[in-house]
Amino acid sequence: MSRLLKAEFNSIYRKPKLYVLLGILVVAFGLGILIDHFVKGEPSWGYNMVNLFYPFLAIILTSDITHKEYKFHTMKNLIGSGFSRKQIYFGKLIVTLGSALAFLLVSEILKIVYALINHQFASKIYPTVEVIDGIRRLSMFAVIFIICMLIVSDGLSLFAAFMYGVVLGPVLSLGSLLAGLSQKTVDRIGAATLVSSDAYIKINVDSKTAKILSSEVIPSGLIWCALGVAVAVGLLILGYQSFKRKEFK
Repeated sequence: MSRLLKAEFNSIYRKPKLYVLLGILVVAFGLGILIDHFVKGEPSWGYNMVNLFYPFLAIILTSDITHKEYKFHTMKNLIGSGFSRKQIYFGKLIVTLGSALAFLLVSEILKIVYALINHQFASKIYPTVEVIDGIRRLSMFAVIFIICMLIVSDGLSLFAAFMYGVVLGPVLSLGSLLAGLSQKTVDRIGAATLVSSDAYIKINVDSKTAKILSSEVIPSGLIWCALGVAVAVGLLILGYQSFKRKEFK
């Protein structure tokens, strides 16, 4: 297992793609800061730009980790080289989540920089909120991993992951609102799909300046966060069972 992990980590960290994607995240943040400077009274563009690009970058990176074997038709060779399917599946999952942590670390550093630039460090950084949101993002990475790992077609897996990571939340929210559900219920539906943190994070905004005054975790919302993690873990187990029986040419 350690040999596989070493090979997988070397494969992703020696490629320029990871650093290009991290660079895009930083550039998006810088663009948000620039917009903040010229557009007064708008809510935290630096944060918004990072949150906008994060799902796209997560999908691209996860697809690269999982699909290289399909792309070069080496999955069967990898299985025949002595690695079990369990080692391959969970080895790639560990590398995916390790890369996710790299993205999370950069994202958190950018948030601290944004708070320092706006002289709001004390009121902008909320450790509990950030930990909970980090768990949500790792869970989102895990579900995108399952999609990319089980769908052999690179294009189809990217499409399915895009629909989950980017489109599912707004579609469910819109459908729920049209069905007459309250906004609070709609937000919780979003959290249950691991694409929204609105259900368990309450943000108080200054009505005049549109700046964030405070943020806190809603205790009852932690149940929805735990539910989301449980869903991700359950899907990972089901994904492994499917991967064990998958045929490779």
